[in-house]
Amino acid sequence: MAIVYFPDAGDIVSVRTPPTRAFSPKAGRYVALVVSPRLSNRKSGLAFACPIVDQVERYSRVVFIPSGLETGGVILLNCVLGVGLSEMTLQQRANSGTERTALEVRSKLQSLLGFIHATENSDQEP
Repeated sequence: MAIVYFPDAGDIVSVRTPPTRAFSPKAGRYVALVVSPRLSNRKSGLAFACPIVDQVERYSRVVFIPSGLETGGVILLNCVLGVGLSEMTLQQRANSGTERTALEVRSKLQSLLGFIHATENSDQEP
Protein backbone atom coordinates (compact mmCIF):
# COMPACT_ATOMS: atom_id res chain seq x y z
CA MET A 1 0.00 0.00 0.00
CA ALA A 2 1.37 3.43 -0.96
CA ILE A 3 2.07 5.98 1.74
CA VAL A 4 -0.03 9.10 1.24
CA TYR A 5 1.72 12.41 1.87
CA PHE A 6 -0.31 15.11 3.58
CA PRO A 7 1.66 18.38 3.52
CA ASP A 8 1.80 20.71 6.49
CA ALA A 9 2.35 24.46 6.74
CA GLY A 10 6.06 25.07 6.32
CA ASP A 11 6.71 22.12 4.02
CA ILE A 12 8.51 23.00 0.82
CA VAL A 13 7.11 21.01 -2.07
CA SER A 14 7.73 20.48 -5.75
CA VAL A 15 4.52 20.99 -7.72
CA ARG A 16 3.76 19.50 -11.12
CA THR A 17 1.37 21.69 -13.06
CA PRO A 18 1.06 23.48 -16.38
CA PRO A 19 2.44 27.03 -16.43
CA THR A 20 -0.01 29.80 -15.58
CA ARG A 21 -0.06 33.44 -16.55
CA ALA A 22 0.71 34.54 -13.00
CA PHE A 23 4.23 33.13 -13.25
CA SER A 24 6.11 30.78 -15.54
CA PRO A 25 7.52 27.69 -13.83
CA LYS A 26 10.10 25.81 -15.86
CA ALA A 27 8.90 22.59 -17.50
CA GLY A 28 5.59 22.67 -15.63
CA ARG A 29 7.28 22.29 -12.21
CA TYR A 30 7.86 24.79 -9.49
CA VAL A 31 8.80 24.86 -5.82
CA ALA A 32 6.33 26.24 -3.29
CA LEU A 33 5.88 26.80 0.43
CA VAL A 34 2.75 25.20 1.88
CA VAL A 35 0.80 27.70 4.02
CA SER A 36 -2.30 25.68 4.95
CA PRO A 37 -2.32 23.28 7.92
CA ARG A 38 -2.09 19.50 7.51
CA LEU A 39 -5.57 18.83 8.94
CA SER A 40 -7.21 21.10 6.37
CA ASN A 41 -5.09 19.67 3.56
CA ARG A 42 -5.96 16.11 4.54
CA LYS A 43 -9.71 16.80 4.73
CA SER A 44 -9.91 18.71 1.46
CA GLY A 45 -7.29 16.92 -0.64
CA LEU A 46 -6.00 20.40 -1.50
CA ALA A 47 -3.17 22.50 -0.06
CA PHE A 48 -2.61 26.22 -0.39
CA ALA A 49 0.93 27.14 -1.34
CA CYS A 50 2.95 30.14 -2.46
CA PRO A 51 5.48 29.71 -5.28
CA ILE A 52 9.17 30.21 -4.59
CA VAL A 53 11.21 31.95 -7.29
CA ASP A 54 14.92 32.71 -7.64
CA GLN A 55 14.75 36.46 -7.99
CA VAL A 56 12.45 39.39 -7.41
CA GLU A 57 11.41 41.04 -10.62
CA ARG A 58 8.18 42.97 -10.72
CA TYR A 59 6.72 41.27 -7.65
CA SER A 60 6.51 43.64 -4.74
CA ARG A 61 4.83 41.35 -2.25
CA VAL A 62 7.40 38.74 -1.27
CA VAL A 63 8.97 37.09 1.75
CA PHE A 64 12.66 36.24 1.53
CA ILE A 65 13.62 32.71 2.51
CA PRO A 66 16.16 32.90 5.35
CA SER A 67 19.68 31.67 4.69
CA GLY A 68 20.51 28.22 5.97
CA LEU A 69 17.52 26.45 4.42
CA GLU A 70 17.93 23.91 1.62
CA THR A 71 15.78 26.04 -0.71
CA GLY A 72 16.60 29.66 -1.44
CA GLY A 73 14.77 32.49 -3.14
CA VAL A 74 11.68 34.53 -2.47
CA ILE A 75 8.10 33.50 -1.77
CA LEU A 76 5.47 35.22 -3.89
CA LEU A 77 2.57 36.43 -1.74
CA ASN A 78 0.50 37.64 -4.67
CA CYS A 79 0.16 34.15 -6.13
CA VAL A 80 -1.41 31.80 -3.56
CA LEU A 81 -2.42 28.59 -5.30
CA GLY A 82 -4.67 25.71 -4.37
CA VAL A 83 -2.79 22.56 -5.31
CA GLY A 84 -4.15 19.02 -5.44
CA LEU A 85 -2.17 16.68 -3.19
CA SER A 86 -1.48 14.34 -6.11
CA GLU A 87 0.37 17.18 -7.89
CA MET A 88 2.99 17.71 -5.18
CA THR A 89 5.99 15.89 -3.79
CA LEU A 90 7.85 16.74 -0.61
CA GLN A 91 11.12 18.57 -1.12
CA GLN A 92 11.82 19.64 2.48
CA ARG A 93 9.75 18.79 5.53
CA ALA A 94 8.81 21.68 7.80
CA ASN A 95 11.42 22.60 10.38
CA SER A 96 11.80 25.57 12.70
CA GLY A 97 13.11 27.77 9.85
CA THR A 98 10.39 26.93 7.37
CA GLU A 99 7.67 27.03 10.03
CA ARG A 100 8.72 30.57 11.03
CA THR A 101 8.75 31.53 7.36
CA ALA A 102 5.27 30.02 6.86
CA LEU A 103 3.99 32.01 9.86
CA GLU A 104 5.45 35.20 8.39
CA VAL A 105 3.84 34.46 5.02
CA ARG A 106 0.46 33.72 6.63
CA SER A 107 0.65 36.90 8.72
CA LYS A 108 1.45 39.03 5.67
CA LEU A 109 -1.33 37.33 3.67
CA GLN A 110 -3.81 38.10 6.47
CA SER A 111 -2.76 41.74 6.40
CA LEU A 112 -2.75 41.89 2.61
CA LEU A 113 -6.21 40.36 2.32
CA GLY A 114 -7.69 42.20 5.30
CA PHE A 115 -8.31 39.10 7.41
CA ILE A 116 -8.47 39.28 11.19
CA HIS A 117 -8.60 36.48 13.71
CA ALA A 118 -12.09 35.64 14.96
CA THR A 119 -10.90 36.00 18.56
CA GLU A 120 -9.67 39.54 17.85
CA ASN A 121 -13.14 40.56 16.71
CA SER A 122 -15.33 38.24 18.76
CA ASP A 123 -16.86 40.99 20.88
CA GLN A 124 -18.12 42.99 17.88
CA GLU A 125 -21.34 42.37 16.02
CA PRO A 126 -21.19 41.51 12.32
